[in-house]
Amino acid sequence: MNRILPLLLISMLFCFHGYSQETEEIATPHEQVPYSGKNELKLNGMYLLIGFPELSYERILNDESALGISVNFSIDDIEIDFMAIPYYRIYFGKKPAAGFFVEGNAAFYVVDDEEYTYYNGSTYEVKTENEIGAGIGLAVGSKFMTESGWVFEVFGGAGRNFLGSDNISVAYPRFGLTVGKRF
Repeated sequence: MNRILPLLLISMLFCFHGYSQETEEIATPHEQVPYSGKNELKLNGMYLLIGFPELSYERILNDESALGISVNFSIDDIEIDFMAIPYYRIYFGKKPAAGFFVEGNAAFYVVDDEEYTYYNGSTYEVKTENEIGAGIGLAVGSKFMTESGWVFEVFGGAGRNFLGSDNISVAYPRFGLTVGKRF
């Protein structure tokens, strides 16, 4: 009996030790990998409301950066007829190319310059010329993304105009509430 009891205890320890080493990983639905598309198309609702819709395309370079271009065009009577804004973004979020971002951008735009010439105080002539403006700017914002690839952005910033005459504003705005899809 003295020999059987220690042998039985040692064999039980080996059995428990061997069983404790087996692990099985069970994936839960909440541990899914975020949507991993590399392209985005977006519409800026803020500019749409003022009659200057903005469409954007963004190409994700890696988890922390992206290149894009936004194009605006006037559908109402506002000063700027057309604007193209190429940009580069650096992201600081947990999801790929999402979360808080800092954006560096350049803008190229066409502005209507209206010149009024008055005759005899009551009649006048309007002469409209297109002028070109260009500048560089910064913006900050945040991008939110669903697991199915829908994105929503909130951002704001401004840029400084370096090209054009005195009739063009020295700054251009950069703000928006965008909705889009990553694919």
